[in-house]
Amino acid sequence: MVKIEKKAESKAEKMFHEAIKDPSSVFKSPQDVVKSDIFTDEQKEKILSSWELDQTRLQESESENMPPPEKADEGKSSRRIRQIHKARENLED
Repeated sequence: MVKIEKKAESKAEKMFHEAIKDPSSVFKSPQDVVKSDIFTDEQKEKILSSWELDQTRLQESESENMPPPEKADEGKSSRRIRQIHKARENLED
C-alpha cells in the first residue's frame, strides 16, 4: 500500500511540474486550477502565477508585433490575464 501512495504522489508531483511549465497543457482555464482537488492552495497560486507570467510575456510580444507561438491564445492574452486574476480572487475566498 505504501508503494501505491508513493506512485500517486509522484504522479501528482509530475502533473504539478508540468502545470508550472505549461499550465494550458494541464488546465483548460484558470478557474479549473482553482477547482482542482489535486493541488494545495499554494501550488495553485504557483500555477496561476506561472500562467500569468506566460500570458504577460505573450502580450508583450504581441504589442511588439512579434508573431505568437502556435499554442498562443491568438491575441487573447489580456482576456486570459483577467481570468487568472479572477481565479486568484476565488482562490483567496
